[in-house]
Amino acid sequence: MPIDGTERKEYLVRRERTGLLLPGIVLTVLACVGVIVLVASATGVLPDEIPVLRAADGAARRSTDVSAPPATPRPSAAASPTASPSPSATPSTRTRDRSRPVAGPTVAPTTAAPAACKAGSATVTAVADTYVDQSQPAKNFGRERTLVARSRKDRNSRVLVRFALPVVPKGCTVRGGTLTMTARDATGRKLVAAPASRGWSESSVTWSSAPAPGGGVSATASSARVVWSFSAATVTGARNGFVVRDAAEDAKGSGVQTGFASRDGSGAPTLTIRWS
Repeated sequence: MPIDGTERKEYLVRRERTGLLLPGIVLTVLACVGVIVLVASATGVLPDEIPVLRAADGAARRSTDVSAPPATPRPSAAASPTASPSPSATPSTRTRDRSRPVAGPTVAPTTAAPAACKAGSATVTAVADTYVDQSQPAKNFGRERTLVARSRKDRNSRVLVRFALPVVPKGCTVRGGTLTMTARDATGRKLVAAPASRGWSESSVTWSSAPAPGGGVSATASSARVVWSFSAATVTGARNGFVVRDAAEDAKGSGVQTGFASRDGSGAPTLTIRWS
């Protein structure tokens, strides 16, 4: 149908308006998409595919066919093992990581002073005693109640006595000790006590197996109580006990002897150790 001049003019105006309006719409949509992309980039989250609007044949349509490779999601600080610490976690002159030890001034360790020793002493009773007889070299006298120290030619006898040494307090030093025995009678004889050179058994020791006497300390049996005093080294080294003998053995004639009370009755031998 033929179009007159007025209708043609209106047609041209509508077409011009449509041509101006469509590009504006497309530009507006593209601007919105750009804003969305910028916001997503700032927050570190990008979708796998971003809709892209293309204008074709005068009409807008949605397309998911994106030729460019999808953007790789930016790893967050929590997911990345090499993520840089935030400014608040970085030690500075004002703040520091309290989980890490901070070296302080070096302090020399204090050594406790040894406890002061309180001077004292301890007395123990014999745990074994007997005597041996030269005239009966194979006989044991471990069950006798009297311990005989005799001086007579070829018939000498010697006393053996042993103690469990007391425990000295820590920090103390032994200063000496005394051996005390009870004599049956005051013979006035000088008797020598010396540490035993080796171990012995109360129930089996004889003259033949007894430890040999050595140099020792002398004491006189002038009363019932006979006391020998020893140095610290002698008393602490007497773990095998003592050998007591007459200072002058092999006396001629009938000789002389001194009897002492054994541990089986009253007046048992004792050892006292002093410390300070």
